[in-house]
Amino acid sequence: MHNFARRLSQFYFRVFLSPLNVSNRRLNRSLNELLLREIARISDKNGFIFRAKFDPKKRLLVSESSTSDVFILIQGPISDLKALEDVKETIRTYTANYPAAKVVLSTWDNSLALTDNFINEHGVTVVITKDPGPSWPNNLKRQMVSTQNGLRAMDARASSIVIKTRTDQRINNPLGLNFIESMIQQFPGQGRIWATDYGTGRYRLYGLSDQMQFGLYCHLSNFWNTASIEELHENIFLGKNSKGSDIARMSIAVHEILLTSNYLNTLKHPILWTWEDHLFCLKNFFGIIDSTFIGLELLSRNRTPIDHVIPGMLGQQIEIEHHLAFEEWMSVLFGKNLPTPEKSLLIHALKVPMSDQILVQSFWEKRNNM
Repeated sequence: MHNFARRLSQFYFRVFLSPLNVSNRRLNRSLNELLLREIARISDKNGFIFRAKFDPKKRLLVSESSTSDVFILIQGPISDLKALEDVKETIRTYTANYPAAKVVLSTWDNSLALTDNFINEHGVTVVITKDPGPSWPNNLKRQMVSTQNGLRAMDARASSIVIKTRTDQRINNPLGLNFIESMIQQFPGQGRIWATDYGTGRYRLYGLSDQMQFGLYCHLSNFWNTASIEELHENIFLGKNSKGSDIARMSIAVHEILLTSNYLNTLKHPILWTWEDHLFCLKNFFGIIDSTFIGLELLSRNRTPIDHVIPGMLGQQIEIEHHLAFEEWMSVLFGKNLPTPEKSLLIHALKVPMSDQILVQSFWEKRNNM
């Protein structure tokens, strides 16, 4: 019980007495609900009996957007009946919780389809793309094409707010949109793009998560506007120290780094492939939020976003599984940099499997022989 009280008080001081505690009624309402969610999360992790959960059938609050210029993109495949039901429930959740937002579903021609009645009832824009097939690394081409087409289908302005999600994830906090809008307004940055802690490795240089992102339409369009994976590979070499960096050479197999480094190139930032430059980019170009603040659900996994460290992991394996926390990003934002890790940790944090390491070696051999 003492540990529970200590963690709860830490959360209270971290959120309510932080620079985020602005005179914004919608944000304060959102933070009050987030406090209740954190109580539930901490108590559940400590073995307490009760668990608070948002019931979609008993919504007492919805996000009262300050603008009707908000779009939610659901991107990805719908491969089976469970995935189809998940997507339908996600759309129901979004239209009920965020009535001002326009929902766009971007999927493949070989995915299961929503009925016309469902589409019309919920006002969803559906974008169907021919499946380009698998690509290396990690089917990146599929995600690039589907996301690009979904963004292009939006009747959006440069200043529109866009939340990019996936078919196997959803956000369920009824006040999540308020929180997202508030973060964008309070910390504009230079082309700042936001992502969740989940998927953003603590020690992965320039490794912003590409799963759940949000920001202004002009910035997200710029992030995803790339012609090909070959172009992404070539742009790795635009960094100042890229040709001599082991991390840069291995990063051609990491889709998060390919996308993020390409975006930094469009912002005319000279990538240095160092920890210090990585923190500079986090401070000026990106933002990280706690997944629990928006109620992120992983629909295709048994674990939750906060259970990414699997029991039995030891030493460095635990370190590379950790996500970059919201409070760590806030520390960097306000000038207190994180300790510099050893280079071996940064390389292992890329999490490139042996099969991909063989492809990386082949890539470099082919390039050197050209």
